[in-house]
Amino acid sequence: MMDVRTTLNELLALRLHQFEDEVRGIVEQAIKERGMERVLKDLEDTWRAMAFERDPQGGCSVLRASEELIETLEENQVQLQNLMSSKYIAFFLGEVSGWQVRLSNADQVISIWFEVQRTWLHLQSIFLASEDIRQQLPDDSVRFDQVDVEFRVRQKCP
Repeated sequence: MMDVRTTLNELLALRLHQFEDEVRGIVEQAIKERGMERVLKDLEDTWRAMAFERDPQGGCSVLRASEELIETLEENQVQLQNLMSSKYIAFFLGEVSGWQVRLSNADQVISIWFEVQRTWLHLQSIFLASEDIRQQLPDDSVRFDQVDVEFRVRQKCP
């Protein structure tokens, strides 16, 4: 057992110099695994603190992702791909794979949600701004009104 009182003589008695390649490999693996551990801890800290911004539009507060959030998402996905290509991934494979799935899902949901918001805002400007269009497209107007009510309820709009 090594501690602060371990002497050089005691280290030499272990004959570690006879196993230099094996020790070097173990140390290299430990360093790489520690780096992966740091990356995963940083991911956890980053995404625990990340939040959407709110933007008042169309009489409602819609979600908006800052440039920082989008860049961080992309950078973290690349980081995880790099970790997956490491020969030292074995111990962290489950955790890295889990993060890949979560960030990929987040990326897809963000894209879809923002498309829904853009579409709603576009249709809102068409159907709520023109009585003429409402008269020309009565079925579509009714359908939009239903979607509009549901969207506003889910967004907690006034």
